[in-house]
Amino acid sequence: MGDDWFSSRVVRRIGDDGHDIFFYKDCWFEEFCLKDLFPHLFYLALDQEVNVGEMSVEASDYGVAWSWKW
Repeated sequence: MGDDWFSSRVVRRIGDDGHDIFFYKDCWFEEFCLKDLFPHLFYLALDQEVNVGEMSVEASDYGVAWSWKW
């Protein structure tokens, strides 16, 4: 995987804070919704209505870090 693997697949502009896009239910990663790509993870998620801004912790040299809540 190259350094831009994730960013090259984001197809929807997330904006400044990501609070307008649902992490699992909106199709912002390639043309898919994450709930459809990863149905078992979606089922395990405590908050299935979480938005991208609430899931993201910070960007680092390695990319975006996500805060998973099971």
